[in-house]
Order: sequence, then structure tokens, then C-alpha cells
Amino acid sequence: MIVILSIKNMKLTLFFLVLFSLQLVFCQTEERNGIYKYTDQHITIKWFPKDYDELREILRKPVKIYRIELDKQTTISSEDIGDDHLLIERERVQISLEDKMQVEEYQLKQGMIIEPFLNNKAMNDEQDKNFSFALAMVEVLVSEDFQVDIGITYSEPVAANKRYVYKVQYPGLAPWLIEVNTASNTNYPIVNHDLSLDKKETVDINWSSSLYEKEYFGFQIEKSVKDSTSGEFLLKTPFLPFKNQYEKPDKLEQIRDDSLVKGANHYYRIRGIDLFGSPQKWSNWKVIYVPNTIEAFIEIDTIWATSTSREVRAVITPIKKKVGADAAILMRSKERGEGFEVIGSQSIDSNKVAWSIPFTKTGEAYYYKTLLTNSDLDSVSSAPRYFFTFDADPPSPPQGLLGEIDSSGVVQLNWTAPQGDDILGYRVFRGNALFEEFVERTEVLADLTAFTDTLLLNNLTSQIYYYIRAVDKNYNNSTPSDTLLIIKPDTIAPIPCLLKSINVVSEGLNITWIVSPSEDVKTNYLLRFSANKVDTLLTFDNTHETIWLDSSLVFGNEYSYQISTLDESNNIVHSQKQYQKYEPGFRNPLPGLSADVDRLNKHILLSWKPIREEIFSIQIYRAKGEDSNPSLYKTLKTVNSNEFKDTNLTINNSYTYSVKYITKRGIHSKPVTVEVQY
Repeated sequence: MIVILSIKNMKLTLFFLVLFSLQLVFCQTEERNGIYKYTDQHITIKWFPKDYDELREILRKPVKIYRIELDKQTTISSEDIGDDHLLIERERVQISLEDKMQVEEYQLKQGMIIEPFLNNKAMNDEQDKNFSFALAMVEVLVSEDFQVDIGITYSEPVAANKRYVYKVQYPGLAPWLIEVNTASNTNYPIVNHDLSLDKKETVDINWSSSLYEKEYFGFQIEKSVKDSTSGEFLLKTPFLPFKNQYEKPDKLEQIRDDSLVKGANHYYRIRGIDLFGSPQKWSNWKVIYVPNTIEAFIEIDTIWATSTSREVRAVITPIKKKVGADAAILMRSKERGEGFEVIGSQSIDSNKVAWSIPFTKTGEAYYYKTLLTNSDLDSVSSAPRYFFTFDADPPSPPQGLLGEIDSSGVVQLNWTAPQGDDILGYRVFRGNALFEEFVERTEVLADLTAFTDTLLLNNLTSQIYYYIRAVDKNYNNSTPSDTLLIIKPDTIAPIPCLLKSINVVSEGLNITWIVSPSEDVKTNYLLRFSANKVDTLLTFDNTHETIWLDSSLVFGNEYSYQISTLDESNNIVHSQKQYQKYEPGFRNPLPGLSADVDRLNKHILLSWKPIREEIFSIQIYRAKGEDSNPSLYKTLKTVNSNEFKDTNLTINNSYTYSVKYITKRGIHSKPVTVEVQY
């Protein structure tokens, strides 16, 4: 977090943040410990005043520095270090502001910071004192020169693998004790950081300062756009990771860089500033690519239709001088907000682009939109533009018209919509007989695949017919659907027949039922329903036998059966439908198989009649002479052929051929056999 200091409004905030950070980093306690760093037989120690008044005393008084060497188990207190351990005695700090003012940087920064402590008259206002002290402590932590100027550090060469205790004593102040171990150099870790790109406009540099709070008080960040060999500081001053009381201690720090070069790699590295104000080792460079963005927008200007194509024109309006787009793409969809597919693409060489899309049919309706793209996967889209042409082709008729009538004369019709997505509605027609003119029953187009009609029951007409026409969005009417017969009910309908079973046999479907026990049954109808057709298979009365073989079937198709029962008053009732798929697991033998011997041309010609089903292959088995079981001899993949010529023959032999076919659904026919004497 970057804390922006306002001298007027944030004096107390800065003071408490600095004090809190000092306690965390330097573990300031009643024992007045300092810090040290050891590098290659050279030691530097540092101590810190506790407040404004103590810093004034430090700047105005001499200091004595003592040193004592310890063995590994010894502990020591301030009283154990006497004058015989005196290392150096320094007079009060001599800072000539007149000399320092010659340096502009010092005049602007250190001079302003140190002046409140050198004035003969001390400050009285506690807030001003705390703020001045906080500014001085921040400078102490990030500036090597400043801490030397105010005399709170000491350096000297020392022996390796030793333990020392330094005592720092000012007159009238409690001493500082700093224990030093020279067994190894002070270790400063490499700062680990991450990079992220926000909205392709800024690079965020993130790291956790809490991982390094014992080693570093500030951080420097370097940036390079050219390469990873050298760069420039991203910030003019070190970054100080102050956190307020409401922030989590482990919250990541973040620096945001918005001075980016698009289409280029950006390199960043970071290093810590230790508690002596010395920058440590840089981290490795990390790189992030800032992509080119498209600085323009595109809109469809015109769409029109010709007899063979749809012409689309679009205009590109630049926002900046460099557009940043490589290609323009044309897309279309049936829906406004989804499902767009690419139908054209071209490079950009001007502010106008055009496409000619081949199209011969009429009646289409699409949303078109254009897209600007570049190699960095940026894109800018136009708004969708709707375009359609009028359709002159009528739709297909509705399918599967079904209906039922209740005892009150209310007819419910249902049907299946034809294929296509341009159906506007439906028209329902009714007639008393097939040969009479039908009258339209819909005053407005029905928008659902259902319709309710009402019939008068108190007349002699017992049968009513319906058909449906579909109407598309251009008001083209389809041909009529299949005609549906509705038989009016009377007050008491007969008890329906009961379909008992439908069994698959080799010849077809065996249908058995139990006749209606009602005494006024006039006739029954055995109905068969297929995909788009209703067939009356049998008309019978209650004396007829209760079994029927339906042999006029197509292998693999599904059928449903129903018995309609009509009483003497023309009340009709229907049994429950039963569904059955006609799939006996085999097909009838190959039709018309014959074998003709041609001894002159030395072959036997097998031929057969065409097969109606879709054929996967035809398998020919052959046995020669006394062989009892024919074996697979040839598999024909060219299923459109109706013959096979066998030339691999020897004279004075008999040949037995057995031929069968396999459908594309994997079902085998029964084999058919023919014997030939050659």
C-alpha cells in the first residue's frame, strides 16, 4: 500500500505508522536493543532514539561506544561493560547547515528534516514533535548518508566467528546494548514478485512485504521496456510499505504502472532497502507482454440482396492514428445475442471493408455483425444488424394431425409443426364430407400446434373432417395436411375392445384382442398408425375371430394399433393404443436368385432382383463338389449391383451357392441357395 503523506492533515497518522513499523522491524523494547549487519569481517551497528526529545539529546551530546567479546555461553548486562572496554568516544554531532545547504537535494529534504532538532528552542506542540520525529525516522531507515550525519551508526573491522556486545552510551540517556555474532554474513533474501495486466492498460507489481519485514524497510523497483539488461527506477523515491490498523498484515503490496508501450515486453525487478538504508541484490527480471489494443470502432453501413448474393459494407472509424487492427471479420446468427458464426474475413487496407456472400434462396433472416481483430487477440465488435428477404416458397404441411371429441362436442386438435423456423401460424378447416367444400374455423392464425372447436351434437351428421394449413412469415400457405376424421359421440359410448397382445412373427405382427362386451356394437375398426399415416386394417363385428396378422409392414418401423368401436347410435370408442416395432431380427431371402452357366466364357453368373432396404454388404458362400457346408467366398460392397460373375471354376464339378445380405442396421437376411453343375 502506498501512503501519501499530507503534512497538514496526516501528522498523527504518519507518527503512529512509523512507531508501529519500528516496533515490528526492530523489536524496540525496554532493553533498548539496536541492530547490526556483518559482511566479510566488517560490522556496522545502528541504534534508534525513542522520541523527538531523545533525538535532540543525541544530536547535542557526545557518545561513548564500548565493546566486549563474549564466549558462547556468556550473557552480559550494561553494568558489566566498563571503561576498560571503551572502544571510541565521539563528540557531539557537528552538522553545518550552511555547508549542507549548498547541496540542493539536502536543502530540500535532509535539511528540512533535521532543522527542528538543531534549533536552540525545542518544539512545544506534541503533534509537531511527533511528526518531525516520524519524518526523521523514515529518512534514517532509507538514507545511509543521513544516519551517518546524525551519528547513530558505527562501523569497524572485526574477526570472524566471534560474539561481541556493543554498548552505546549518551550522557543522561539509557544505554543501547547490541549483541553481534560474526559466524556468518548477514543474509538478505531476494524479493519475489509477480506481475499482472489489468484491462490491458496497467501492469500491477505485487509482492508480500510481510515476508521481508525483518530485513527490509523499503523497496526499489526497476523497469525496462527494451530488454532485461538495464532499466530505470519506476518510482523516484523508495516504496515504504506502511499499513494502517484496518489492513491485514499479510496483504500484498501493489505498485501500478500505467506508462506502458503497447505491443512490447515490459521487464520489472525489485530489491529491498535494508535497515541501514543500503539497497540489496536485485531480484531476477520478470517480463509481461502488453498487447496491442484496437483503437477504432466498426459499424455495418449497408446490407442488400442480389439474386445470387448478400452484399455487406462496413466502415471503420479510428479513435487514434494507429488503428491496431489486422483483420475484419463478418459473422451472422439467427439470434441477436448468441450463436454467431464466421462467414468472411479480410485484411484491412482502408477504412471501408466489404463482403459478398453467395446466397440463392430467399426467405432468410439473420443478424450480421463485424469484428476487428489483431494478432494480440484484441477485438472490437459492431452492433448486430438485422436483415431478411421475403420468402416465396410455401412451407411444408403440418404432420401427425390428431383429434378427439368429448361428450359435449368439444374437439381438441393437435399436430406437429413442419420443419423450419419461419412459421407464423396455422389455419384450421372443417367439412362435413370429404367431397364438400371445407370452411375455415380460425378467425386469426393459431400460434400453437393445437386448436379447440365445438360441434353441435343434435343433428344427423356423425362424421366431421379436419385439415390444417401452415402459414409462414411471408403469408405463404402450405398444402393441406392429411385429413382427420372425427366421429361425433352420443351420450353413452360402447365399451372399447381390449388389445390383448401384439407379437412379432416372421410374417408380420400378430394382433389379438378381446371384443367389446357391449350389446349394441355395430362394427369395429382395427387401425394402424405409422409415422405420417393412419390405415384401417380390418372392419369387423363382434362375431369375427379375435386375431389378425398384419403382414404389410416395413422392417424396423414402429407402429401403433388401436381398435375403434362404433355402436348403433354411431357412438364411437377407441381402445388404448399399443406400440410395437416390427423387427423380427432377420430379413427375407434375397429375391429372384438365379444361376446361369456360360461354358463358352467360362463363368457362372449369379443374379437377383433389387433390394428395397439400404444394404451394407452382400455375402456369397460357395461349396464345391462334395463339400457339405458352403464357406464365405465373396463379400460385395458395391451393393447397387444385382449380379456376381464367378470365374474361379473347374469343369465337371458341381457348385452350391448360398447368398444373403446385411442391412446398414446390421440385420442379416435369410440365406437362399442355388446349385449349379459346371
